[in-house]
Amino acid sequence: MYPVSEAFLQAVQGNTRRYYWTGKITTAAGVEWSICLTRRTL
Repeated sequence: MYPVSEAFLQAVQGNTRRYYWTGKITTAAGVEWSICLTRRTL
């Protein structure tokens, strides 16, 4: 592993994103499924 500075490590840890999807899926039979997905990436 390569040595890196503490400032670099803090900058990388601070660079995260969060996003989510919401919606509804309706099947051919007319059944509705609600969707709520949340994700955090590093």
